[in-house]
Amino acid sequence: MITYIEKGEGLHLALNSAGIKVWFENRQVRVYPESKEAEAQSIIDAYDPVPYSRKIAKKRIVDQINESTKELVNKYPQVERDRFAEQEAEAIAFNVDPSALTPLIDEIVLRSGRSKALIASKIITKSNSRRLVDKAHLAERQKLFATIDVTTNYKAIDGLNFIADVV
Repeated sequence: MITYIEKGEGLHLALNSAGIKVWFENRQVRVYPESKEAEAQSIIDAYDPVPYSRKIAKKRIVDQINESTKELVNKYPQVERDRFAEQEAEAIAFNVDPSALTPLIDEIVLRSGRSKALIASKIITKSNSRRLVDKAHLAERQKLFATIDVTTNYKAIDGLNFIADVV
């Protein structure tokens, strides 16, 4: 009979990688194969869940940030997203020198019927808004990663998540 202490998903992966299955049955811990009971106990006793929890939490947070960013970015068609930097560069150039060459903005103006100043202003506003979101996401990720790195309780680490409304 073994003494089982729950230490998170990583413990089960460690046991499985050793070819050991552990489960509860009739309020007792069962091990398969039974011949590996001592090895199972050794793995359970030695297993430190914190490194695995840190790794999984960091991946989860990056995925959550990516998902949050995707929601913001997907408001625009891919062709426009591919040109964000070009649009911004042209808008900045126009604001510095209204006679600057701005072929992309000129095409937008031609097709939309709106003024070049308005289009440039909208592009700068969109870029600044995105930059604020990016800064907030970057700062929040760094704060969460720093918390993960110093936290020694795997359950506390497992509970950390990125919350999208940091702006």
